[in-house]
Amino acid sequence: MATLTRIKAADIGFVVDAGPEVGYGHVVRCLRIAEGLNPDVTVSFYPLSVPCAQFLSEREHRVQFDGRFPPITVSDLCRAHPVTETIRSQGCRHISIRDLGLAQCESDVVIDGSITQIVPYSKHPDRKMFVGPDYTVVDPRSPQRGETGDEIFLTLGGGIHSEYLIAVADALSDRGLRVCATQGFDRKFSALPNPAVRWIRSRDEIQKAVSSCLLAITNAGISLYEMLAAGVPTIALSVDKLQLKTANAFEERGAVRSAGEMSVLHPDEVVDRAMEMRKTPSLMRHLTETGRRLVDGQGLFRVREIVRRELCLTM
Repeated sequence: MATLTRIKAADIGFVVDAGPEVGYGHVVRCLRIAEGLNPDVTVSFYPLSVPCAQFLSEREHRVQFDGRFPPITVSDLCRAHPVTETIRSQGCRHISIRDLGLAQCESDVVIDGSITQIVPYSKHPDRKMFVGPDYTVVDPRSPQRGETGDEIFLTLGGGIHSEYLIAVADALSDRGLRVCATQGFDRKFSALPNPAVRWIRSRDEIQKAVSSCLLAITNAGISLYEMLAAGVPTIALSVDKLQLKTANAFEERGAVRSAGEMSVLHPDEVVDRAMEMRKTPSLMRHLTETGRRLVDGQGLFRVREIVRRELCLTM
């Protein structure tokens, strides 16, 4: 185990979890924020699971395990966790990044880039709040949409959703549609047997697919926000009722088509939605324009600036 030496004023820590069940969006978000901080700032990551630690270590990031946190500590968790009370008890200035109003804790700064909140935030007079899609952290190098082809980009995550992903990819292909699919950051990514489906994994391949696909079918997590910021007409599938709230909120604002929960949605129904959308260019244009207004792709820079200001308070 690594030993954390304590601590100059410019140190910052990120407490985060990731893995096949919770996904990798939280850790990717933290990495994006950390990459743009001052090079004099020492950044450490505190993973809460083995898959998260492996993900960070493979990318050669500073990983700590000893539970002593820096003066500025960021947590990015999908559910409530006792580690947030430990951060508070050590007197750290705590920035909590969360989604949908979930995983609430007694933090000094709250950042939530969700379109909606499942759990309303309680009011604290000394707490700073930054809420809404203006603070959604998406890829700052989001590709520019060029001339689009007829390919459908499919991204539903890996792990426990892989079986459904494969079924949708096969169903699309069986109806004569060109399909490009990815399992994202799943470490157990495997080539799949249908030769008519183009399976990709690298960031460059994904970026190219996003820039040129006719439309996307994605889960209603961070991938949905990424598609909107990139200007991709999108059908949103939800892994649970929480994601369904997000998909429906965007649909109510005219930014996506929400297809419902995967658990009750037959793959053929997804194909029907895709067939309908691809025949309606005016709908796709409307979705693209509305989505870009709601998620402008600048959230990362706003969040980095919030973190920088908090760092300045400790110097």
